[in-house]
Amino acid sequence: MGKATSIALRNYSASERERWVELCRKSELTQAQFAREHGLKLSALRQWLYRSNRRTPAPRPVFEEVLFSSPWPGPTWIAEMAAGEDITLRFGAQSSPEFIGRVIQQLRRPC
Repeated sequence: MGKATSIALRNYSASERERWVELCRKSELTQAQFAREHGLKLSALRQWLYRSNRRTPAPRPVFEEVLFSSPWPGPTWIAEMAAGEDITLRFGAQSSPEFIGRVIQQLRRPC
């Protein structure tokens, strides 16, 4: 027979709930495994995760305007960078190292 686990019923403060949500998201456990290992009610954990998702605003996209002084004359790019499977960035000769660095920094930001 499996070992029975006792789950204490208690009220958690908002900061405690936020901490449990953060720990759960960082773990590589399923919600059920995490709740069981930490003595939490699965339904409570799921409710905290759901509420947390609704409160978290989506990050605003970051764009930088690219201006061309003349019509694009053809393949005059000097650097190419693949960002994932479906994104390829090409930088022209006029692109400064600072600009390319800013683009790379923005691509490294978590979504």
